[in-house]
Amino acid sequence: MWAIGIKSGLITVLGLIAYGLIVQLTGLQHSLWGSLHYVVLALGIYSGHYYYKAANNGSMTYKQGLKLGLVVVSFAGLANTLPLYLYTKFMDASFIVQLAESIGKALQQEDIDETIIEKTVWLMQNMTPEFVWIGIFFSIVLLGFSLTLVIAVFSKNSKKSTLQP
Repeated sequence: MWAIGIKSGLITVLGLIAYGLIVQLTGLQHSLWGSLHYVVLALGIYSGHYYYKAANNGSMTYKQGLKLGLVVVSFAGLANTLPLYLYTKFMDASFIVQLAESIGKALQQEDIDETIIEKTVWLMQNMTPEFVWIGIFFSIVLLGFSLTLVIAVFSKNSKKSTLQP
């Protein structure tokens, strides 16, 4: 299960990187097309289920699907957030400030109260790289596990085992 989960996690990471590059190059960050990384994550989870079922003669229980999905999203979350942590910790600590300012601008476009925006930006600017890394990692895992709960229902083995005489 671990080998299939890590393989599918790697496929998911590559898919997220490719998708992120396409979104950045086309300038679609703040549109609907910039928010479809959930679909890439869901496809990565489903690919793990597909490979697991192929390796086990088409059978997978719901519990196995949940475990495998958690392995996939944990690996994908770690592989996506670890470079961000290393970058903010050792190369560019001002990245968090720039991120907070861009989120503040995005919140202003949503017509949110100015005091809430100021408090949010101030809080984000005072975060440590470790806190940002842990927060992003756990949000990816929580989102991925939520997707896994649904995907495992559809990809589990739905055939009833019949006894052959």
